[in-house]
Amino acid sequence: MTNWQAATGSGTVVSIVAGATAGSQDVGVVVAGGQVAHVVVSLGGLPLPLAVGDLIDVNVARSPGFQFGLTLTITRNGLTALYMSTAEDSLAAPPVPLAIGAALCSTAETCGLLSQNALLAFDGATMVTIGQGQALDVGAFRVFNDGTRLQAEAPRTCADWGGTFFRVAIARRMP
Repeated sequence: MTNWQAATGSGTVVSIVAGATAGSQDVGVVVAGGQVAHVVVSLGGLPLPLAVGDLIDVNVARSPGFQFGLTLTITRNGLTALYMSTAEDSLAAPPVPLAIGAALCSTAETCGLLSQNALLAFDGATMVTIGQGQALDVGAFRVFNDGTRLQAEAPRTCADWGGTFFRVAIARRMP
């Protein structure tokens, strides 16, 4: 899921084809001026909740100066169709509230102790625990946990290193 790029703006989906990397999809979007922008996404096996002809808004939020800080949101008819984040902290609110769950394993790295964690997703009063590499339905969405990592101790031993982040894809389930 970490290999995506996008242009920010609005437009109509004109093509959906296989992307250059395994499991990725390249969505062509006609934007202002008639140019075609491309949004390349890899959803860990989740179905892409878009179709040719959809009018969508694409927004990419970037964390300044931090390598893991990207969040992509695609809305259709005012509703979130797709949300992807590789951010240390959520840069745009996900359509499903998320939290870091229990540690699944831990490892000592050069820059500190890290744990790989389950992802907690909430739908109203219901909490769902999603393991690493798993996808589960949460309300109107399918949530994929591509990696949830937590810096398990402080202080950090590397000043430029952020150890806590989510890699998550959330796709609206198609009727």
